[in-house]
Amino acid sequence: MEAQVELDAGENLELGRFAGYHCLFNSEVTKVLHQKLQGSEDNKDDDDQARDMQIKFKEWLERFTHFESTKSVRELLTQKMQEFNLTEFEVTQLANLCPGTAEEAKCLVKSLEKKIGDEELQNLLDEMAAFGKYD
Repeated sequence: MEAQVELDAGENLELGRFAGYHCLFNSEVTKVLHQKLQGSEDNKDDDDQARDMQIKFKEWLERFTHFESTKSVRELLTQKMQEFNLTEFEVTQLANLCPGTAEEAKCLVKSLEKKIGDEELQNLLDEMAAFGKYD
C-alpha cells in the first residue's frame, strides 16, 4: 500500500492541509516580530532564549527582506494570481525569493513551469523588482 504524499512543492503543487492558508512575505513577518519585540521591551529578561531567538530571526529576515512596503507588491501579485491562476504560495515564494530571471523562478518554484510563460514571468519579475528596496 502506497502512502499518499500530503505536501509536494514540485511541478504539481500539493499543499495538503496547508492549502488555503494565508502566506506572509518576509517583510510582513519582520513587522510582526518588530511589534512583538517592541512590546516586550519593558519585560526584557537577559536570559530569555525565546526572545533571543526572535531577535536573531528578525535580523535574518531584515537581511533577506526585499520590500519595505508590501502593499503595492501584494496588489500586483494578487492581480497576477488571477491572470495566470497562480496560488498564494507561489506568489509569496516569488516575493520572498525575488528571482532575477524567469528561468531562476521556475527552478525555485517548479509549479510555475506549466502555468506561465517565460516572457510573462519575466515581465512580472521586472514589475516586482521596481518595488524592491535598495541598500
